[in-house]
Amino acid sequence: MHDIDRLSICAQFWERGRGEAEMRAIGYSFLAAILGLGVAGVAGARDLSLSNDDIRSRMIAESIRGYAGNCPCPFSTMRNGRRCGGNSAYSRPGGQKPLCFADDVSPAMIEHYRKTHAQPTAG
Repeated sequence: MHDIDRLSICAQFWERGRGEAEMRAIGYSFLAAILGLGVAGVAGARDLSLSNDDIRSRMIAESIRGYAGNCPCPFSTMRNGRRCGGNSAYSRPGGQKPLCFADDVSPAMIEHYRKTHAQPTAG
């Protein structure tokens, strides 16, 4: 908006009998509304700050880190340097089932992660 337009709007307010205090109150109301929309937008964006793939990766990494043994996943390596393959906890029936692959993380698990983990907002 140009300065001339602003002056024109101010002049219209003055001509209609609105004083400086009323104009200031209108300005503050407008500012509060804009700030309120900004805060609401940021709060809503919090859940979207990480992509589903980012969340899957985090969940898989947390799951692998939380496994106490040496072979949580088939692609993990044993102490001798070989791949765990069928010896991994993921491959063995029963017991702990760590998350190893993107397909192991369901949409419901992603939604639960979004609800339970505070995510920093950009900005």
